[in-house]
Amino acid sequence: MVTEAWIYDTEELKRIENYRDKIFAFMQEHGIDFLRPVPSGERSLVQEALPIVLVLDPRLSGRMGYYFVSHPTQSLFWLDNFDFSLMLQMVRVAHTDSTIGLRMREEYWGHNELFPHLYQLDDDDIQEADNMIEYSIGGRFSL
Repeated sequence: MVTEAWIYDTEELKRIENYRDKIFAFMQEHGIDFLRPVPSGERSLVQEALPIVLVLDPRLSGRMGYYFVSHPTQSLFWLDNFDFSLMLQMVRVAHTDSTIGLRMREEYWGHNELFPHLYQLDDDDIQEADNMIEYSIGGRFSL
């Protein structure tokens, strides 16, 4: 679990733990189970140790937001219905599964920017970024 809450405040910590416990109870009640962490001797990257991470986001309104991060699918998800359409307003082309997927990946990488200690770039990430840059400029500057 990850949060930006000030957990040194006893009341805030209780609030975070209470919400976390409710989420896990819901998951258990509905038979929801996620990937298990890779045993410590077999993993080489942080995201392999914690392939799915719960993020709790305390709001100024007193409410609590949450989302899960899936490193294997490079996406975010929720246990209940979530209207992702507000996040698509910046996409100025017709929405397709592909453009929605790219927008979700943007959110995923935004999460990793907020919590850089929970993700290590590997060779595949660097190659993918290199390919995207090359594709975006259309190979115009090929040597």
